[in-house]
Amino acid sequence: LILHSLINQFNRVNLTKNTMQTKKPP
Repeated sequence: LILHSLINQFNRVNLTKNTMQTKKPP
């Protein structure tokens, strides 16, 4: 159960990173 939560959090952070990278101006 805790592991699942950890993976969920990790995926969320990854998603946020991807979004920031995409929104980041060149």
